Amino acid sequence: MKRTDFNNLVTPKVNGKYGAPVGRCNINEMSKTDEIPKVTTRRIYLDSGGYDIGGAYWGIGEPLYVTYSKCGRIITYFREY
Repeated sequence: MKRTDFNNLVTPKVNGKYGAPVGRCNINEMSKTDEIPKVTTRRIYLDSGGYDIGGAYWGIGEPLYVTYSKCGRIITYFREY
């Protein structure tokens, strides 16, 4: 997956009209009949102010990662400690 495709998938632009949202929602909706997806984990790079490329605020600290399935469903965002 190209970097721009990855960024569009996991860090879509946010509406910053009233300030940036803090983080993003994890999407963990799987029914009991869903096959367990193969997942990929990649780092999300933040700017010096703690914002992702889409404008969501994560704060400054440990590196941020996202786990997502091959079909593009976000599984979780997490920090590596």
